[in-house]
Amino acid sequence: MNRNPLLITCLCLVGFAVGCKPSAEQGRNVTSEPIDKVKNDTKERAQAIENYTFAQKAAAVGKMKRQIAGINRDLDETNFSGKAGAK
Repeated sequence: MNRNPLLITCLCLVGFAVGCKPSAEQGRNVTSEPIDKVKNDTKERAQAIENYTFAQKAAAVGKMKRQIAGINRDLDETNFSGKAGAK
């Protein structure tokens, strides 16, 4: 009689151990797919941010060049006015 509970316990443990392995393997495959997707999303968003900053830089440089050109014109006008008044 002592053998029956021991045999049942061993069979339950073996069944439990065998039954758990496929579930763990399936879980690993499922989680690796979203991680790859997140990595790709992250790369795409980083590239979009980089492109956005380059676009902002180009716009800012253009604006500054226009402002410098305006300042240079004002300086040239001031210099001509000052020279004309000195003569």
